[in-house]
Amino acid sequence: MARRNQRTSAQDKIATAREKQATAFRKKATTLETKATDKLRDRDMSTRRKLAQALTARREGHQMVRLKTALSYLADGLEADVLDYPLSALRKVTQVDYAVSVAARYGLNDAAIAQRDMNGRSLWDVQGIAAECRQPESSIGMLYGELGLAAPTEMVALIHRLHDIIEGSGCIDWEAEELLRLRAEVRLKKIPGFIPTPPALVDELLHYLNLQVGDRLLEPAAGDGVILERVREFFPDMPLHCCEINLDLNRILQLAGFEPECRDYFDWEPSEGQRPNKIAANPPFEGLEDADFIYRMWEHLAPGGRLATITSNSWSFSSRKKANEFRRWMGQIPQIIVDKENSRDAFKPSGYSILTRLLVLQKPQ
Repeated sequence: MARRNQRTSAQDKIATAREKQATAFRKKATTLETKATDKLRDRDMSTRRKLAQALTARREGHQMVRLKTALSYLADGLEADVLDYPLSALRKVTQVDYAVSVAARYGLNDAAIAQRDMNGRSLWDVQGIAAECRQPESSIGMLYGELGLAAPTEMVALIHRLHDIIEGSGCIDWEAEELLRLRAEVRLKKIPGFIPTPPALVDELLHYLNLQVGDRLLEPAAGDGVILERVREFFPDMPLHCCEINLDLNRILQLAGFEPECRDYFDWEPSEGQRPNKIAANPPFEGLEDADFIYRMWEHLAPGGRLATITSNSWSFSSRKKANEFRRWMGQIPQIIVDKENSRDAFKPSGYSILTRLLVLQKPQ
């Protein structure tokens, strides 16, 4: 009876210790979630310095998210008493933190493990692990000693498991992060003719475009794809056609899941039976290039279709020949839904103070 009581008492102590450890992991995970949310919030990236600061904050946020994910996984396993070895060797938040930071920079991929395993697992040692993970040997050795692992292969298995747990959770959308970074960078490059469309103007464009299921939409100078993305939010199955001649912007469009034509819009022609009945645009303004775009878009627009575009304001008052010609052309459009001047601050979110107009034209059947 005494031995049975001793076993019960020992089991109770183990269960209590496990519960205490799970509580500590869970508490830290909750704190990290709050801090990560702040690190990953939208930030001003309108200058090189601000972009660098924002990307640093996001890297710190990602490390917090990874650590939170690992701690939550470990806490779940401890509470259910299903945490297997060598994960169960992680008893302190500081140990998990360092192991996760190693797994994030993970050099122990399947190929590296397979190469060493070809000649026996005994080839793994602390020095080899440190080299593969690009970590100081002293730091890897300290963690190895603290965890009391029986062999370096167990350290390999631990890092491998943590990497798989974090990556398998999908806690960080790396494609979205790359898209965010690239969009911020191209805006700093000041690409000729590219002025990002602010969200409020995107929504106004689409409001007047009156999109419906079954429409086919074209964006002739798609830029970084913000108009197309907004359309896709509401109409995920709508056929979307776009052109973008700039290679950096074209890459962003591809990463965002679109299939842009990497060519000058003036060399593009719709396929047979593929003429768009809706066109949304924010084309280049310089030298009244927007007028040339509008002429071309009007040609491509299917009968009964609608065109909504941002334009410069200069065509409405300039005495230049091209402006006069465009005003005369506008006078021949039978149905102008909207022709209004936008606020000078309309493009302020994109870093510009310019006068623009919104045009919405309806093509006869």
